[in-house]
Amino acid sequence: AARFVGRSCTICAIASARLVRCVNFESITRRLRNLRWRLRPSSWRLWFGTAGERAAARGLRRVRHVILARNYRCPGGEIDLIMQDRDGTTVFVEVRQRRSSSHGGAAGSVSPLKRQRIVYAARHYLMRLPTQPPCRFDVVLVEPQGLQWLKAAFDAS
Repeated sequence: AARFVGRSCTICAIASARLVRCVNFESITRRLRNLRWRLRPSSWRLWFGTAGERAAARGLRRVRHVILARNYRCPGGEIDLIMQDRDGTTVFVEVRQRRSSSHGGAAGSVSPLKRQRIVYAARHYLMRLPTQPPCRFDVVLVEPQGLQWLKAAFDAS
């Protein structure tokens, strides 16, 4: 049975003809809100990052790039997208996403260490191939203003 009195309602659960639990509704919502904020950031970031990578892949496929691999991982690094350009160039794409342009935005988040890890993972990927194709490193920025594609954003040196 439940009794509702304005905003402060009391939920009573009755099992086997006796009162098992009587809890204030506001305390339940407070606990759920706290739990949601504890769980939300990691799952929200994962969803947000995946959506950004899908948007970047969709945008690059529109300019006739072919996806060779997604989220290629090796012990030293990870590459978000590996694509092939129309002229046969292998393109290693790093997708960076920010909700706001404060703190340098998405472009400012590609640090020298991140570049080094991408280059390491690219070398790991290229070692598996029988011939070395020409390659370049692009960065796709996903910001509130839209997608921005930086061709040849950095080199392997």
